[in-house]
Amino acid sequence: LYSHVFAGGLLFLGFLLLRDARWPVLAGTLCGAAFVCDFVVVLAVPVLGVFALRKSTRGALLWGLGLLPPIALWMLYNNACFGGPLQFGFLAHADPRYAAAYGRGFLGMQVPEAAALLGLTFSAARGLFFFTPALLLSFAGWRKNWVCAAVCAAIFVFAVTSVDCRAGSAYGPRYLVPMIPFLLVGVASAVREVEAD
Repeated sequence: LYSHVFAGGLLFLGFLLLRDARWPVLAGTLCGAAFVCDFVVVLAVPVLGVFALRKSTRGALLWGLGLLPPIALWMLYNNACFGGPLQFGFLAHADPRYAAAYGRGFLGMQVPEAAALLGLTFSAARGLFFFTPALLLSFAGWRKNWVCAAVCAAIFVFAVTSVDCRAGSAYGPRYLVPMIPFLLVGVASAVREVEAD
């Protein structure tokens, strides 16, 4: 099994806790743990930092404080295993083709290809919306949920610019799995709007 589901759950729980001013440190810890579990959320974690900052400066500082323990442990691990705190594990990929590709660009991110955009959204092999077309309702419900839309955009941007956007030999859009809870917030909002009419 992959860590994408776990990372998505941690990130979403961090988001939920950020909505309550009492839990910014725990929210930061969960967001940091989500990143440590799955690099796919690397661009989404800062989005939640912006959300914390828009709510309050104090909350954002406490959120950042909560990020420190999991990130520090991750850096200690990288140092022990790969020779430096910011030496990412994927740069030590056993397959030389992937190792070279991940070494290019920023954090292994490249210019997106049309095949990746279509493949991860609507293809029969990996398309998130092919498998679950009801998630398309999220776009209608995001007017009041900019944070969820931004988190999904961040995860999607990482996935389509990743060297391995097809996610290896896996079936389905596994790199997009962490955005599903955030998509469901949009779906719930859209359904509520329809029910209100």
